[in-house]
Amino acid sequence: MIGKCLNPDCDAQMREVGLGEIYSLERRLALASRRVEFFWLCPACLPEHAVTLTEGGSICVVDRSPNHRLPPPNPAADLRVAFSMKKRPVSNRKPVAA
Repeated sequence: MIGKCLNPDCDAQMREVGLGEIYSLERRLALASRRVEFFWLCPACLPEHAVTLTEGGSICVVDRSPNHRLPPPNPAADLRVAFSMKKRPVSNRKPVAA
C-alpha cells in the first residue's frame, strides 16, 4: 500500500487517490516470474522532481533540471507512470438547491 510521497524530503501522506503520480515498477525475477511495486509522488513534488531507476535497479527521486541526466534504462525492470493527475478536476455539476 502506498502511504507517503516517495520523495524522502516530503512528508505528504496519500489521503486521496487521484492526485500526483503513481508509478509501477515491474521487476523480472526469473523466467516467468515478475513482481510489481507501486510508488507515489505527490502533486507538490511533481514540478521539481522525477522518479527514475538507478543502474543497480533501485528507485530514486531526482531533481528535474536541464543539467541532470537520467540513468539509462534498466534491463531487469520497467518503471512506468501508472496514473497521473497534477490537480483536482473541476466539477461541471451545479450545486443542488436546499
